[in-house]
Amino acid sequence: MTAARRRELEEIFGADRVEDTPITRRLYSQDLTALSLVDRRHSADEALPDAVVWPETVHEVSRLLRWASEGKVPVVTYGGGTSLRAATMPSTGAIVCDMKRMKRVTRMDENSMIVTAEAGILGEALQHELRLVGLTLGHFPPAFYGSTLGGFLATRSAGSLSTRYGPIEDMVISLQAVLPDGSIVKTRTAPRSATGPDFNHVFLGSQGTLGIITRASLRCRMAPATRTFAAYKFADWNDGVTAMRLMMRKGLLPAAVRYSDPPETARTFARMEDEPDGNVLVLVFEGHDRRALLEASIAAEIALSCHCTQLGEEAARHWFDHRFAEAYRRSPVLAEDGAYMEVIDTAATWSRLPTLIASLRDALAGEGRQVSLYVANASSVGASVCLTVQGHTPAGEEGKTLQAIWTAALSTIRQGGGTVSYRQGIGPWQIDALKEELGVGYDLLRDMKRQIDPNGIMNPGAFGFDRTS
Repeated sequence: MTAARRRELEEIFGADRVEDTPITRRLYSQDLTALSLVDRRHSADEALPDAVVWPETVHEVSRLLRWASEGKVPVVTYGGGTSLRAATMPSTGAIVCDMKRMKRVTRMDENSMIVTAEAGILGEALQHELRLVGLTLGHFPPAFYGSTLGGFLATRSAGSLSTRYGPIEDMVISLQAVLPDGSIVKTRTAPRSATGPDFNHVFLGSQGTLGIITRASLRCRMAPATRTFAAYKFADWNDGVTAMRLMMRKGLLPAAVRYSDPPETARTFARMEDEPDGNVLVLVFEGHDRRALLEASIAAEIALSCHCTQLGEEAARHWFDHRFAEAYRRSPVLAEDGAYMEVIDTAATWSRLPTLIASLRDALAGEGRQVSLYVANASSVGASVCLTVQGHTPAGEEGKTLQAIWTAALSTIRQGGGTVSYRQGIGPWQIDALKEELGVGYDLLRDMKRQIDPNGIMNPGAFGFDRTS
């Protein structure tokens, strides 16, 4: 970075919040994307940002983007760096805007059960503040401990308890965001509005391409008074899927419903003293005492009618207590030369789900490769599928293997009527599939990007938009 550019940034942030040392630039040049991590084993060529800055107010964000737009300097917004889809991979010359100093809860409206917080707050910290007043957001994505509110919003994330509490877009009431020209926009905090399109959804899932979300107001729920656990084992895989569908059809709202196949069951419960095996359905009900117990009772009747064996509470409690461990499975694997591990997520309607799962298993199977999956995030319409693909390949071939896995997975998902991404956002290798899924909507999205960000400074490359598209 030139001395002149650094001075200009220091005028906005002060010298202590502008960093351009080689180690900092390298650290902020990557996230947790498997493809990027394995590429770094065998290549020294990296696209490094010019600098990292840490804003503390919305006005500093505004000044940054106005400066960047005038100089046509790319800006990449950074939250917790936990993306698995290369959502925060800066190009050479970019400025990384790390939001984690904007971490305040600015308002707690207990009467309306609305919390307003800045985008850099970690999910765990926000939940802690809510717990102090007897509330919960109910949003617990796999990377809960390391991800931020802004990341939740920018990727339209869904957590492990979304069947009861909904995904992040169901919680958002209003947003504050900064556009590429430095303009600050705010939406109204009201229970609902019929004043035209919902502009919150312009920014939700935008992956930093249209501006920087700086604050959000979200609807909360009362912290649960009780929690009930149950687990069931099914001899036939499709019987468990049927049980999930019937529970949703009855209007049950378990906080968590998670159905794992034998390989995933083995991974999930490996540390239990008496670990279950086979196809295991975990249910967690929470909320009001009597309602949670009643819903758990109805769920048990449905599960037993679908030919299962009751496993009791221990397996469900184990999953609940260790559910965030899923986010850390990949680190020891990817540290080994020649090893690869990828997580693929999709979702489909109940009518398409069984066939799609069978097709994905066939498409991703290979010699020496383990494929495991679980179904979760159920609703009356359908559910999500999360697959983990793991194996070994000759050193230096990991990237090629991962690309082949993604090609097979995306082709199968598109043919099977699933969505390209359920909760992880979009990576550069998913762009062709994204274009097919959105159809003419992709052209509209590109036109909106051009209108809002004519200089193409915001997260160049995301969604396949380069700086000239």
